[in-house]
Amino acid sequence: MNSFNHTLLAGVLIMNAAVVLDNTLVTAEVVPKSDAGLSREQLLEDMEPAPSVTPSVEQLQPAVTTVSMPDALVNITMINQTGTKVTYGVLGRDRQLNLEVDQSQVLNNLEAPIHISFYRPDRGPIKVITRATSVGELQVILQRGTDFNTDKSALSIQETGQVFLN
Repeated sequence: MNSFNHTLLAGVLIMNAAVVLDNTLVTAEVVPKSDAGLSREQLLEDMEPAPSVTPSVEQLQPAVTTVSMPDALVNITMINQTGTKVTYGVLGRDRQLNLEVDQSQVLNNLEAPIHISFYRPDRGPIKVITRATSVGELQVILQRGTDFNTDKSALSIQETGQVFLN
């Protein structure tokens, strides 16, 4: 019997059950007798988890904008319009930065891929607006969000110039 058949047989023959009887959780493992004559250990021996493939960001969502980047370099202007301080960090850099109310900061010559995370110290939601203002220039405007369903806390720029928010 090949590995696929072992896995299929194990999935069919070994079941876990849980029921509530008189407010008591009762669990049981049910292993019916196998016509194949294989023990539980033999059935489980060849089972391997399916390989896990994490889809790329591009496969999960569309880009919010695209910035043209000669030599994969970009200048990012961070603008805080949230009404409160925002803390942010660029992956690969040692320290976090603070962006005060109505302040802007320029991050020069960042090389793609770029990952920036940000949050409000009061943990309020953030709405993010991105604009490719010219070749190699991206403007990131952080505004006070209105609900947590649209809250964003990270920005990624791929080598292609595609910009994604999470």
